Amino acid sequence: MGCGLAALLPVSGLRAQSVQTAGTLYVNLRATESSAGSAVWTNEGSLGDFNAIGAPSLDPDVAGTGLPGVLFNGTTDAYEGPNSVPDIDGGGDRSIEVWAYNPSIVQEETTVSWGHRGTTRRDMAFNFGNNATWGAATHW
Repeated sequence: MGCGLAALLPVSGLRAQSVQTAGTLYVNLRATESSAGSAVWTNEGSLGDFNAIGAPSLDPDVAGTGLPGVLFNGTTDAYEGPNSVPDIDGGGDRSIEVWAYNPSIVQEETTVSWGHRGTTRRDMAFNFGNNATWGAATHW
């Protein structure tokens, strides 16, 4: 059975009950959630809530669109969630959706990652960027 993993930054008026997945929805972070941009972002999925690292904040009107979004400084701001589950670890199926706005694209920016990217790198990351080799997704 597949699973869903969604980390939505700016989001339209879709309501949580209208989200359809092929399996368990583990992460569903929405900028419309009242806790978005705070110290603990409430996860509408089943995995658990996410804790702020650095100082992410909420912008209620990203670039004049009327849509809210969580702002990250690009270097130290993030949200860290609970440990992953076997269903999305290793070679398991997964689906990731991120709505991101960035006026300046760099080589690689991670939008969703699970694992550890330290001295011994063991992670899966969903990125966006302009590097043809590692701008989209990394598996280590």
